Amino acid sequence: MNKQALLLFVSLSCSITLMAQEGFTYLSDPKEVRQKLSKATTNTTTIQSDFEQEKVLDIVSEKMISKGKFYFKKEKKLRWEYTEPFSYAIIINNDKVTIRDGGKSNQVNSQSSRLMKEINGILIGCLKGTLFSNDKEYKSEFYENPKNYLVILQPKSKQLGSYISRIKLYFDRQDLTVSKVEIIEPSNDQTKLVFVNKKINQPIDDGVFNVTDK
Repeated sequence: MNKQALLLFVSLSCSITLMAQEGFTYLSDPKEVRQKLSKATTNTTTIQSDFEQEKVLDIVSEKMISKGKFYFKKEKKLRWEYTEPFSYAIIINNDKVTIRDGGKSNQVNSQSSRLMKEINGILIGCLKGTLFSNDKEYKSEFYENPKNYLVILQPKSKQLGSYISRIKLYFDRQDLTVSKVEIIEPSNDQTKLVFVNKKINQPIDDGVFNVTDK
């Protein structure tokens, strides 16, 4: 066994052990789960939700909690709006990304920034269900427990891997939508997003995704 294969084996073994401690069972053949999630996300046209974000820094013991509203509309419209403890919004409308901090807006074309393009792709891919089927860019592992499916993604590219160590997507088994996202950075800093009060396939006005909207 060469060094790369040995590291992969150790990584997988540790992941399986950790997930078992959390009540998850590793799926060696996730084909059926992939199909279920792909079908559900294909049929999802809009999502509205409240969210709570927990940011944990490796060097700081105190957790940073923020709350807000989340909107998604196919194909490429997304709005993260933080309402507590500060006012901040990230609006994605096709390939244009606008960051609004208080009363100031800064627009970025995601195609001109490789990192922003990757982040845009992660956000949209999570909701469209295409991220976990992207074997070219991500190594994926599938787990299940009575309440959730869990997909763990590890980026294969060194550039994205320098920012993100792995992504954990929790899917509710009842409606097959994302209920929680965890992003772990190489520094071991973690961002956890929990979605509650979800409304699926309810009308969302396009004005929600306009950069001039308040």
